[in-house]
Amino acid sequence: MRRTGWVVAVGMVSIGVTMVASARAEPRSVRETKGGVVNFHMASTTPINGYDKVSLGTDNGVLYVGPRAVWTSKEVVSARTTDSADGAVMELTLSPEAAQRLSSELKHKSGDRLAIYSDGKLLTSGTLGAGSTGGRFTIAGINSVNTEQVLKLLNGERPAPAPAPLPAGPVISLVPAGQSPDGRYLVEVFVQGVTDLRTYQIGVVVTGGTSGELLRDELQIEKTRPDFVFRDQDAISAADQVGGRLGGVLVDGVVNRPGAAYLGTYSFHPSPDAAGTFQVSIDTGPKSFLAGAGNEIVEFRTAPAALIAVGPAPTQRTNEK
Repeated sequence: MRRTGWVVAVGMVSIGVTMVASARAEPRSVRETKGGVVNFHMASTTPINGYDKVSLGTDNGVLYVGPRAVWTSKEVVSARTTDSADGAVMELTLSPEAAQRLSSELKHKSGDRLAIYSDGKLLTSGTLGAGSTGGRFTIAGINSVNTEQVLKLLNGERPAPAPAPLPAGPVISLVPAGQSPDGRYLVEVFVQGVTDLRTYQIGVVVTGGTSGELLRDELQIEKTRPDFVFRDQDAISAADQVGGRLGGVLVDGVVNRPGAAYLGTYSFHPSPDAAGTFQVSIDTGPKSFLAGAGNEIVEFRTAPAALIAVGPAPTQRTNEK
């Protein structure tokens, strides 16, 4: 199927867009946190009003997750893991403010599990230790691989995305990339498994959420990135801030990118009443296409949507007498 739309091409430069634990557990590792991209949400295996239902996979059931993080990695003072007969146990020490919020959630029976997110994606979940009080507590039931991943993120390390099997044809994917200093949510666009590519154009759509909107902000293409699809090539790239499209075209020739190659970055901000989980997906209509040397359309597939979890401002709870 041939797609038509806004195309960045030689001779069309004037397009008017801007660029832009057990008792005998032995300590295994201790890492002081340096900030990161980890959010901790209260969760439950049974429904709780206002919680989002999250699938844990085909055979692992579902989890009901609070819409707003109780604390973030910036409020973790220290973290370590221990080995026990039941697997890895994570021990965290929180700031006084975060510890107070956790204590309030526990008093109101907001769930006995924790869901751990990074860049809008659920990494893992575990059971909050029965003796978790004050600023120090434990999370059990997490396998050692996930525990190490969380600790690395708490330590400020951003692991590279796990390599996916090479697809039979091009796949375009959206990957949450955390938040900017001013709080905007960032989503990066990648293409994988493409051959003989000369031109691309990408648009996205946003759906989901329980209220409000996730609004598009600035678009940009970081052409100096080592994983940029047209790196070291003579190319024209543009970000259509009004139409919400990213695009690029080689002046001459084509490229082959069997691995993940960067196409551009979208940023979003939530409306004041936004809450719940929003899905950012590739627009599979005329706004998105890949083309080869002779402008022939290259068919592609899309990866699952990028998930952005947004919560309402916390409310002050008071005990009625």
